[in-house]
Amino acid sequence: MSTTSPQDLLARALFVAPSGRPREALRRLLPDATRRRLSVSPVGSVGEAVETLAASGDDIDCVICHHEPPLVDGSAAVGAFADAAVPVFAATTLDAAGDALDAGAVDVLPLSDGELVHEVTVNRLDRALDTDAESGGDQTDRERRLVDARDHLRRTLERVSDGFFAITPGWEVTYANSAGAEVLRGIMHVEEGEPLLGENLLAHAPEALESAFYEPFAEAMETQTPVTVEDRYDPVDRWFSVNAYPSESGLSVYFTDVTERKRREQELELKTRALETAPIGMSITDPNQADNPLVYVNERFEEVTGYDAADAVGQNCRFLQGPATDERAVAQLREAVAAHESTTVELRNYTADGDPFWNEVILAPVFDDDGDLRNYTGFQRDVTRRKERERTLGHLVDVTRWFQRVEGREELLASTVDALDDVFGYDRAIVRLHDADEGVLRPAQASERMAPAMASYPAVSDSTGPSGRAFRTGEPVIVDDLDAINDRDYGPARSAMLLPLGDHGTVAVGSPDPESFDREDAALVELLVRTAASAFDRLDRQAEMRRLQQVVDHVDEKAFLLDTDGRFSFATDQLNRYVGVDDLVGVDLGDVVATADAERAAAVAAAVSDDPTDPTRTVETSVDRGDGRRTPVAIELSPVADDVAAGAVAGVLSDISELAETREDLRRERDRFRELFENLPDPVVEVDLSDGAPRIVDANPSFTDVFDTPAASVAGESLNDRIVPSGALDDARRIDRRVVGGDPSPAEVRRTTASGDMDFLFRGIPYTRDGRQHAFAVYTDITEQRERERFLQILNRVLRHNLRNDLNVVMGLGELLAEDLDDPALASAAGVLATKARKATTLSEKAKRIEQVLGARGGTTERVELGWHLRRALDQQRDRFPDAEISVEMPATVPVEVNQDVDVGRALVELAENALEHNDSAEVALHVEVTAPDDPTDQTVIRFSDNGPGIPDTEWAVITGDQEISQLTHASGLGLWLTRWLVDAHNGTLSRVETESDGAVVVLELPTATGESTAR
Repeated sequence: MSTTSPQDLLARALFVAPSGRPREALRRLLPDATRRRLSVSPVGSVGEAVETLAASGDDIDCVICHHEPPLVDGSAAVGAFADAAVPVFAATTLDAAGDALDAGAVDVLPLSDGELVHEVTVNRLDRALDTDAESGGDQTDRERRLVDARDHLRRTLERVSDGFFAITPGWEVTYANSAGAEVLRGIMHVEEGEPLLGENLLAHAPEALESAFYEPFAEAMETQTPVTVEDRYDPVDRWFSVNAYPSESGLSVYFTDVTERKRREQELELKTRALETAPIGMSITDPNQADNPLVYVNERFEEVTGYDAADAVGQNCRFLQGPATDERAVAQLREAVAAHESTTVELRNYTADGDPFWNEVILAPVFDDDGDLRNYTGFQRDVTRRKERERTLGHLVDVTRWFQRVEGREELLASTVDALDDVFGYDRAIVRLHDADEGVLRPAQASERMAPAMASYPAVSDSTGPSGRAFRTGEPVIVDDLDAINDRDYGPARSAMLLPLGDHGTVAVGSPDPESFDREDAALVELLVRTAASAFDRLDRQAEMRRLQQVVDHVDEKAFLLDTDGRFSFATDQLNRYVGVDDLVGVDLGDVVATADAERAAAVAAAVSDDPTDPTRTVETSVDRGDGRRTPVAIELSPVADDVAAGAVAGVLSDISELAETREDLRRERDRFRELFENLPDPVVEVDLSDGAPRIVDANPSFTDVFDTPAASVAGESLNDRIVPSGALDDARRIDRRVVGGDPSPAEVRRTTASGDMDFLFRGIPYTRDGRQHAFAVYTDITEQRERERFLQILNRVLRHNLRNDLNVVMGLGELLAEDLDDPALASAAGVLATKARKATTLSEKAKRIEQVLGARGGTTERVELGWHLRRALDQQRDRFPDAEISVEMPATVPVEVNQDVDVGRALVELAENALEHNDSAEVALHVEVTAPDDPTDQTVIRFSDNGPGIPDTEWAVITGDQEISQLTHASGLGLWLTRWLVDAHNGTLSRVETESDGAVVVLELPTATGESTAR
């Protein structure tokens, strides 16, 4: 703050420098003489000025705002203090004084050569402050005015619609008006009601460090230079225009939300870009100017008309008109403009080169928000090719109608070459007809220009040369340079276009110029030639119908012809009499057959008509004989040869009354058999054995349930591939050969079902149908019986074998005791005796568990957490085998679906115990890995990996059922048997994995829990 002696003090002023460098501005603007008369407090922003004035008490007499555009714009600062209790002055140049006064300054302090004019400044300040000077500076009144000023300034900032806030150099918020506070709360994530002032902006919104505003704000505070920034603040998805004014106390920020303006700018840019790149011509006129001139045309307008935008803009659109412009179209445009309405016209316009073209013009008025007409928008499209094509197609329609009336081939040939000249202007044309016997295309008709030399035109091959290629492929052939072919003399013709005339021949069009034809020319001419070919077909059909009528009049058959619409075009007298009518010609086939079959019969006839290569089709229905009788009939429908009557259908109607009765008898027998087949409790499948391997034809519901094999979805598949285990394929093939040979002997087999492998009694019943070998395969479930037999064998052989061996040991030790009771080894022998006794007890217990498991199979399932059972099983083994290294790897939760009547943990104990107890390694190790599937319909996999010798192959083969139980092969213990039946009870599987290194891997798979218990 500048200082001066009290006796010389004129006023205490608050100096506001929007440039953000108040002290520098003050030094530059204030002459020494003036500085001695003023006590000045410099600030760099309106926000800081508000705070200073509010806290000043009676220390401020006036406000001086620096306003020196364009470098320094202080009008906003002047306006902020316009109604303050203290007067506000503008330090400005004479040319900017008006703006300052309009903004609310009580007076201006003029600048000359960048400094305030001392005398003028002192006089104007003295005059403005004279009231206070005369009153002696009433302290109470001054304080009231200052308080009013502070309140007014705050109210002024609150009324400003734009945002304003002030921050310290440390980014703490010191002030914000309502608009500024609302935006700051969103940016800083501060809820309404929570304090905002005093909060650190960056602490609440660290993302602001990455915004486009941080660096300019920081630089402004560092350099004390105002900045202006307009950019998007991503966290709130808004655009802001910001003016920031620094001061020593921080930064005052004025901002405006310009999101809507930016959106409009982007839309305008998009629309402008769309106008420029539009694929059609676009123009805009201004009806508010004289003669409604063009004010804009896009690039496509320039391309279509040939006029540059510079030549077109400023002119009325009529400059495109010319001699052939239709005045009616012009009048329509004129009336639409006068009525301020939209319209669409097609009219002849002319390019800058004077070439005429057809212009499709769409005109639309554009109104402003007040409903006043602003512009007309025009869309132009060159439709010359379409208009010419429409003219050509119109001529083609007339020619087609004429071709349909021609009655003879000679007339049709002449009409074809005449039409080529009349429609397309091609006066060099020749028609060649096909001679199938000679394999050539012979000249039959030439246009008037070429007719005199008709006799000299040769017949050409129907398979080589341009004409032969067109005839053979059925596609147009264009030859750009006939001289390059050198197969014969083409006379004056240099290029040609050759088109197939169906199966009748070809049409050739020539030109004396090379490269005279393109694909579009060929496409249009092809329409005419196809119409001519259809007319030739019609003439052939009419001739064939006349011949056919002569033939069928002498045939005793109920025969008929249908046209492409499914109506009778011919019927023999025998058929007319059979259905009781005079003549069926013109009657729809659907009106003759039974109502329920009408749609089906019409569809079959249409299919035969559409595809002449399709074989004969038969429709069985019934017809009304005209006397109340309805008789079953068969209608055979066949396509008529396309070279005679394309699309026509020939038919023969036959009475099938006796056949219908026989079929009804067979149907009743079939229904009785189906009833038996569907209700047999045993699974039954019908197979086709024609190629030696059984392929599924049908299956009863019991087969579908047991083998989870719906017949409809697997019909035609190999039965062996679906249900025979891989190890049993050879036996299955032997049974197939036996059934094919007629041997129905039963056999016990093992098959794969939805619940796993099961045992069945198989019976094959062979039979022959339609010359093919078939059979019924009946499967009776004997799984329980086989399991019980196997169970008894185990109990008999294993228990007898193991107990006998253990008792032999007991007997041997007894003999030792009898010989020498004082022997020191007696204590050891006694221990062995105890161990063997315990093993015998364990075998008994396992046998009991096996019996319990077998009795509990097929029970209700429940969801359990496998992890708990696995950890408990492994903890038991750690107690039994403290030296073994036991590890486990599994997910946090492992839900599985198991039999609620059988302890799943028992199977885990048996598998772990088997891996550890039979491991003779120096350092015993067991690792268990559990894998939960991504798809809950898949199995949960538990792998037991140890470094032991594994399960012997012979014992594993017995356990899996791959080897019969005998005196030598019976498995030495009940543990694996118990494990296998435990796994079966839980609907799981047990497998052994072969490994290249030492060690063994046994894999247990259990159903993954789906969340609901189900009954098995």
